[in-house]
Amino acid sequence: LPQHIDIYYHLLTSWGFIKAGGYTTWDFWQYAPIGRTHLYPPLFHLIIAFFMKAGISGLFLAKVLNIIMPVSFAAILWNFIRKNYSSRLAFWVLACASSSFSFYLSSINHLPSTLSLIFGIFALDKLLGKKPLQSILLFTLCFYTHIGTSWFFMASVLLYGLFRKE
Repeated sequence: LPQHIDIYYHLLTSWGFIKAGGYTTWDFWQYAPIGRTHLYPPLFHLIIAFFMKAGISGLFLAKVLNIIMPVSFAAILWNFIRKNYSSRLAFWVLACASSSFSFYLSSINHLPSTLSLIFGIFALDKLLGKKPLQSILLFTLCFYTHIGTSWFFMASVLLYGLFRKE
């Protein structure tokens, strides 16, 4: 670990934020000498930059995140389904997700997307628990982490709203 190159882009982006003194909308570290607009949501990079600024090695962070993120996602997914549906369904969903090697590779290669999935599941849990302010905050973090994954949760909430009157 780390097995994929995506984490190195995120480490480089976090390093760029550190060199810039905070969040910057201009990507000068990868597209030198001119640069380009930085379009990626910054939450994941800011988290990594915080730990790098605290003195933790970027490679160590990459290894730890590649271990923690897929396990955390699986545990959170299992707990959400168990709590809101049934233990049997939670077991089978986790068994199916865990048996897919491509799903595992995707969850360790695209860490911001995995973090966004975690925020999205927490947001759905708060929405089902009738805590709309916490749900909105978590959906905001979802959008602030990964722009692609967050739209799936937006579609889920809209579909849920169509079928559930309350």
